[in-house]
Amino acid sequence: MTISNLFLSATLFVLFFVMQGDALGTYLEHAQIPLYGIILTEIFLILGNKVFKNPFLDTINLIFIAFFLLRVPFIYDDRVVSDVYLRNVDIDRVSYALYVLNFNYIVLSACVLFLTPARASIKTYDISNDDFYRVLNFTSLVLILNIFYIAFAFRLGENNIPSVVAIFFAIFNWGSILILLVPLLVLGGKKIAVKYRIYLYLQLLACVLLVMYTGSKSGLFQIFALYLISLIAIRDATYRISMWKLSMAMIFLVVAISMYILGDIFNKIQRSQIEYVDWYDLFVAYFDKISIVLNSVSYRIGYLDFYIDKLTQEVYVNAFQLKYYVMAFLDAVSPGFDFFGDVPLVSRAVYNNYFGKGDGPNSEAITVFAEAHQLFGWFSFIAYLFVLLVILFVRKFMTSFTTDYGKALTHIFIVNMLYSYMLGFGIDYWLFGDVIYSFIFITLSFRFMRIK
Repeated sequence: MTISNLFLSATLFVLFFVMQGDALGTYLEHAQIPLYGIILTEIFLILGNKVFKNPFLDTINLIFIAFFLLRVPFIYDDRVVSDVYLRNVDIDRVSYALYVLNFNYIVLSACVLFLTPARASIKTYDISNDDFYRVLNFTSLVLILNIFYIAFAFRLGENNIPSVVAIFFAIFNWGSILILLVPLLVLGGKKIAVKYRIYLYLQLLACVLLVMYTGSKSGLFQIFALYLISLIAIRDATYRISMWKLSMAMIFLVVAISMYILGDIFNKIQRSQIEYVDWYDLFVAYFDKISIVLNSVSYRIGYLDFYIDKLTQEVYVNAFQLKYYVMAFLDAVSPGFDFFGDVPLVSRAVYNNYFGKGDGPNSEAITVFAEAHQLFGWFSFIAYLFVLLVILFVRKFMTSFTTDYGKALTHIFIVNMLYSYMLGFGIDYWLFGDVIYSFIFITLSFRFMRIK
């Protein structure tokens, strides 16, 4: 089965569910027409991209299906946890929000097709054992530094190290090295020595454990998503996945959910909400209530709910001002000092607007569609064009890599920038965290690894 057929199957599943399900009593009860419109738009874009073969559009489809459409069946569950209910969103505005969502999705897709190139012309990339080993040696060094940092300096929600050191670990962290490691799963092949492949798997496991220990719940999900991005970027969505790989993916997702639970437990440990000795009992208790776990996972990826909340509630409006974006961005990239004082990034500003200003790095997903519409209304294409032009600008500076690995990683990195933007934590955070910092990391990494 191809990746695009997987996308189509997931979308048709949601369509069938909506046709057969009972929306009575849910916030989608009076929004069935725009919901059908969104699903039909997705089907059209999936089928259309079989012709265009644009990896950027495939990336948008991946995010939209995983974070928006697959959320829909959970909304029909009486036990669903949703910000639409928790934050008393006006249900009468849901239909309007879905019309706006469909409009923005079409506009973003049109911008992508207009500006971004199709898949790279080279269909087969290769990597030598020597280059494979160079990558692993460099990433192991970064991993060791991060292990020492987490063991001796990291405290969740605390800023207890100098700003320059914090910026260093913001650039050279476990998340950064995944962009180097995960593509090796796609490029390696059978010619790579077994000992190097084992070395790769051990490093990926170390990344997952680091993520879990720091209280995050997304380690395996990030690896899985980046693996799909790598396939889309260098193989395209017509790449055929064997049934064996599909079966392994299902097992992988089950393990990922387990890691999600452990991440939540370690999050509570880091915040001193429970003791280390209680972790196993809590883990078993989670699995005794598997439906609660699934709803919890669904809530974390429930971007449809986040989007409706951020678009329709007046409490967030003041956070979406371009001057605050500029101020927060400049403060974020300045090492050790602030130009404008304590100006929060937009993802934190929306949190503060709802809950009030508090301690710790609390932030919320906004979704690109709510952000673009809040900033520019029906001229949301301005936000999308800006983001895509930034991506193309960065791409111009990454044309010097001559090896297959360098070319493949360039294409993966560029597509991954769009994926990072689509995660919806604000253009300001995306610019410094996923563009500037990541570009610095990739550039310096290739210098250290001596891969051109």
